[in-house]
Amino acid sequence: MSFTLWSLGRLVGETDFAFLTSEERQRRGWLIPTEQGEPLAAIAAGVSDAMEAALEAYDLEQAAADIAAAVDRRDGLELELHDEAGKVIPVERITIRDTVVLMSVGDTRYEADKSWYDSLSDEERRAFDAAIDGQVESEARGAGRPRHDDFADEGPGMVCGLPRYEIVVKLVDDSAIPAPG
Repeated sequence: MSFTLWSLGRLVGETDFAFLTSEERQRRGWLIPTEQGEPLAAIAAGVSDAMEAALEAYDLEQAAADIAAAVDRRDGLELELHDEAGKVIPVERITIRDTVVLMSVGDTRYEADKSWYDSLSDEERRAFDAAIDGQVESEARGAGRPRHDDFADEGPGMVCGLPRYEIVVKLVDDSAIPAPG
């Protein structure tokens, strides 16, 4: 099932909300922007980018101002989620995340605190690594879930063969979008 994201009558992109979620009324997936929607997705992602930057900021007042400005720009987009029939789906919140930012922050955080992994015995590391490898392989084979080789590095919103943006919505009504399963 395909859903579309709109801004003031302009198609931003589409998603199938195929990611598993951990919160009630939450749906997640890749956002595949249109060529026209790519800059709008980047503006919407600016909020999460500013929030990530704030974690490293020395000047908290400036960080708060950057977040507030990003929120104003995102809110100015007046984002709407539509179902396949074009009907607006009520949401409490729409979050767009730039996966390039998330990956760079994740790498930094991992490097900053991998002491837990270093404290494992060789046997514990092998077991942990095997479990993670099995989980990643299993998720890649999951029905309807994108795999790395399913995407080309061409087109708007693509990076390293994967969609650049993730969309997370908090629904007003949990039944508005079926949960992946």
